[in-house]
Amino acid sequence: MKRFLTRLVPVALLSLVLFPLPAQAAGSDGILTCPLGTITSTYDPPLSPVTQQVALDINGTVTGCLPNTQNITGGQFHADSTGNINCLTGGPSMGVFSFTWNTGEVTKASYPEITISPRPVGVTVILLTGEVISGPYAGGTMVLQTTVLDFDVTACLRGDVDALGGAIEVVFTDL
Repeated sequence: MKRFLTRLVPVALLSLVLFPLPAQAAGSDGILTCPLGTITSTYDPPLSPVTQQVALDINGTVTGCLPNTQNITGGQFHADSTGNINCLTGGPSMGVFSFTWNTGEVTKASYPEITISPRPVGVTVILLTGEVISGPYAGGTMVLQTTVLDFDVTACLRGDVDALGGAIEVVFTDL
């Protein structure tokens, strides 16, 4: 596990340079930015190019959160959701992320859709945008971007994508 995390930290930094969050998320409206993190999502049944009902189990961590005006510097998150998605574009998905911060506080954010954007050279960017429904940053917006550097398009075409993981950046805004 330590080797896995050691490999992901440089990937997280590289992903922020190559695929920064959209301007509205990364600009001055951000009230908390967590630039380093990892995420793992599992899918049942596995994702395929055909849109189908899929259950998602999402887990991860975030660190380096700034500004830490509420003493939040990082935490863990989890989400269970279902949706009609595929491995090429994503699709509508209903879920609630629960972030448990280093302070013990919990932020919950719901999201209505997953956007999957395959990019050149096996890189895929997954974007989730949702409404913060409780806890710190309630009433704001959560933007979570995952960069998957080893996305296997062949596995997608076979319908064998049962898990994805990568580096993430999460931004909470007051918009």
